[in-house]
Amino acid sequence: MGIRENLGKIAPLMKWSEYLKSFISKFNLPTPSKSWIDDTMIPLLSDIERFGVRVDGKKFIDRYPQATKHLKDNILYTEYNPYTITSRPSNRFGGINFSALNKKDGTREVFIPKENHIFLQMDFDAYHPRIIGKLTNYDLPKTSVHQWLAEQYGCSYEESKGITFQLLYGGIPDEFDEIPYYFSTRVADIGEEVFALGYPLTNYMGKDIKFTDGKISSKTGYDGDIANYQTTTPIQPGNSGGPLFDYEGNLIAINAARFTYENSQNVSYSIKSTYLKNLIDVLPVNLILPHNKDIRDLKLTEKIKVISDYVVLIKIK
Repeated sequence: MGIRENLGKIAPLMKWSEYLKSFISKFNLPTPSKSWIDDTMIPLLSDIERFGVRVDGKKFIDRYPQATKHLKDNILYTEYNPYTITSRPSNRFGGINFSALNKKDGTREVFIPKENHIFLQMDFDAYHPRIIGKLTNYDLPKTSVHQWLAEQYGCSYEESKGITFQLLYGGIPDEFDEIPYYFSTRVADIGEEVFALGYPLTNYMGKDIKFTDGKISSKTGYDGDIANYQTTTPIQPGNSGGPLFDYEGNLIAINAARFTYENSQNVSYSIKSTYLKNLIDVLPVNLILPHNKDIRDLKLTEKIKVISDYVVLIKIK
């Protein structure tokens, strides 16, 4: 809970500091600091609660009849929760989410500025995914993130937003409950065909997942290491930690290194799943290993499509 509370304090501060920079000099706002949210944001939100927001009474009642008890003389009174696990101040009150008013359906026309005041409307594409991208050091496109995610999901823009928010708020679809491949601890034979999936050299090759294939060339690794296979599967920096599958779609090893001495080619090493199992068994937590064989009879291209959803790019600083 402590992490969520801290994130709830940090993210709103990031939002205001990043997206209101152009207004700081104009409105003489203070430079964001650790205490800025408490010293400045809380009083501002308190003023909104105290003085209310002016609305067009008829339009408001027509659109939000459930909230009329909070309306007096065309002034609407609300409450703010500045610290939330959704990482932004929450103004959901009386059945209305004031922090996320739709700009397309006329909802915002209900609210009108007081005399000598203006409403500053802020819209930012995919705020939560961008915050997560920044916190994890993942570079999202500067164009529409929701459109980019729609292309990753293979669906429409609106469907993409629904999927993203379902995942963000913990609604993991049933299809992801079980990993669709088998963790095999058998020892592969020399000459057996295998393939690797990963994200090698993303700075040059891009962030799309890459497929390479080869064969088991030895049951031992460098200098006869029995914990590794030697394969002819081409791997590059960025493949390390990625899976090595047999052609039935069983996970048999984790790619670890390549041999680069002089003119050597297609000499790669992968840690056998048997030794991974030994490591997992001594962990202080109980892990359920994948045991699904549903993809065994699929064509290779179909296997790759299914497995690719479970091979992710992890970047570290």
